[in-house]
Amino acid sequence: MFILDRTIGIESRGVTATATNVTYTFDAFRNAAFTGLLLVDLQQPIPAAAADTLPVLFGSVQLLNSSGGQATVADLGGADTASLVLVYFNSRTGRLQLVGTYEAPAAAAAAASEAPGSF
Repeated sequence: MFILDRTIGIESRGVTATATNVTYTFDAFRNAAFTGLLLVDLQQPIPAAAADTLPVLFGSVQLLNSSGGQATVADLGGADTASLVLVYFNSRTGRLQLVGTYEAPAAAAAAASEAPGSF
């Protein structure tokens, strides 16, 4: 059972794609002692030229997919997308595992603003 007070949110500060991986940068989330769920707002889309098979890192920590294998660009919705992701993180063991992905807030806000009668 997870307790909601062990859930925090963080935002990415940048993303870089190379021929070998895609790396998101953050303010020092890894330095804090934490075990639980993180809601991560990936503010920057993965560059469009990035292959869907490239592994994803959060800082120097490898992101695992929901099955425990190496997460790839495809697991985050593909290149040229930004999203919210829910991950399990254990700072003691370094485990960072994807729980789910969600539509980016900017995309949702843009769709809502185009709807008739929206604010």
